[in-house]
Amino acid sequence: MQNTDNLKSYDGVESVQLNLSEDELQKYYDSKMESSKSNVDFILNRIYNGQSLMVEEIGSGNSKLLYGLERAGLLERGYGYEVSESRHMLANRFAELAKSSRVVNLNEDYLKSPILDNQFDLIIGVDVVMQIISPLYDDAENDFWDRVIRDLKPGGYVFLELEDFSRTINEVRESGGEKKIWEEFDESDPWRYSLHRVSIDENDNIIFEKTFIGRDDGNKRSYMKNVMKNYTRESARDLLEKKGLSVSIYSVYDSENEQKQAEVKSGGYKHDFFRVLGRKRE
Repeated sequence: MQNTDNLKSYDGVESVQLNLSEDELQKYYDSKMESSKSNVDFILNRIYNGQSLMVEEIGSGNSKLLYGLERAGLLERGYGYEVSESRHMLANRFAELAKSSRVVNLNEDYLKSPILDNQFDLIIGVDVVMQIISPLYDDAENDFWDRVIRDLKPGGYVFLELEDFSRTINEVRESGGEKKIWEEFDESDPWRYSLHRVSIDENDNIIFEKTFIGRDDGNKRSYMKNVMKNYTRESARDLLEKKGLSVSIYSVYDSENEQKQAEVKSGGYKHDFFRVLGRKRE
């Protein structure tokens, strides 16, 4: 299995935002900080024990969650690993707006960066980042977990967001091997729509090909492709328990209505979006 193109999927993502005016960038930053609040609250209520946290985030993107933790007073130091240069650059722009002094943004591949044994209270992989890493190559999932376990302090937590796309996978198969879905973005986003082409590969990974369409210029396009390993709540629990972690699983949405609204907003994906919290033994 080779899907190393996943490392390039986000190469140009958020590059448009780098050219926004100061006012537009501030609005975009504010919207992203607002979207991070749910995860900040989750960490505050489920992980934080009154002591500032040493945090490592994998696939940190624009680092909104790390800045949210810093703003909430939960962060001792945060290290964000992001392979996309454009997103790394935007994270540094966000650092200025956040007046950050506790976040370090690294434009590096997490699996190839130096191991930091027993350094972190919390390792974060939100926005399905593990599902993108696992199908990179045959041993990527094991390499990911070997690294996470080594970096965690005894008693430390790993916090993941995963999506179970089982229903969408079934729909793709029933529709002859491909499904197309439109998504519309909030007005603060410079992209107005994206068209998703969904298919399945020979390893039962789900393939998302996305074409983004500009808000002000409908002829502006951007393309990205992700190959993701699917996890159910049961398979995620089994995996983490095999790695020696105690596991708790939580729904991202507070109600069925909230989940349905999210599915409508994303263009109709039938999915279970859930949080996984694993804790390393003391």
